[in-house]
Amino acid sequence: TANKSLYVYDGGWQQTYFWGGIPQAKITRTTTQATVDATDLFVAFTSEVIDTHGGHDNVTNNTRYTAQVGGMYMVCASIPWANSAAGVRRLDFRKNGTTFYSGSSYAAGAAVRVVSNATRIIELTFGDYVEVSVNQTSGGALNIDGTVNEGCVLDVMWMGYKA
Repeated sequence: TANKSLYVYDGGWQQTYFWGGIPQAKITRTTTQATVDATDLFVAFTSEVIDTHGGHDNVTNNTRYTAQVGGMYMVCASIPWANSAAGVRRLDFRKNGTTFYSGSSYAAGAAVRVVSNATRIIELTFGDYVEVSVNQTSGGALNIDGTVNEGCVLDVMWMGYKA
């Protein structure tokens, strides 16, 4: 439901009024995106299911969710890969393009679909951004496959101010 508001009080001096609820976003990619063997790549998210505070743009810097409110954020990603029996699939988070937060790494077994999933709690100040970085070592090009289920998903939810 739209236009809900929320007051958040941190027990000290800070009180915040959120028109539209707390900052949260669910952004997706519903098409494939090619990756190159042993090369980090940021996932380009091309649609928004929800983005309460305008932290994502589908065209400009579409790999990013940018914090509109400082605090602690729960960041979750799910990235399905095309079938391949070779190599490893990795998913990590990057803050402001550089600070690395490890996510998950899966070794491929049989030629079946691997879905990389990871969740981290990351502190973001106003203007900081978080991206999903993927890497694979199949020996060649391999797509992340946004056509499966919900596709590639990045969920971001503000949890509160840093204690």
